Amino acid sequence: MPAPKRALRWVHRLLGFTIALAAAFYPSAALGVIALRWGNPPVTAVQAERHMGSWIHRTPYHKRYTFVPLNRISANFQHRRRR
Repeated sequence: MPAPKRALRWVHRLLGFTIALAAAFYPSAALGVIALRWGNPPVTAVQAERHMGSWIHRTPYHKRYTFVPLNRISANFQHRRRR
């Protein structure tokens, strides 16, 4: 098989893999967001950033976050649609 045809086949496979990866990513991300509607995330981005910062600076990291019900949060801080 000539080299250009092999290269074209390789490009088609790479393109197909990329499309399949994107097609699998978006539904899984949407399911993750939907699941967060009923549960709390195990880790937030801020927690991960502070934990990594503690590794870099070699200081202890103490998680100080607890999730609270929405009715315990001031209405001024709630990000939800107004009806």
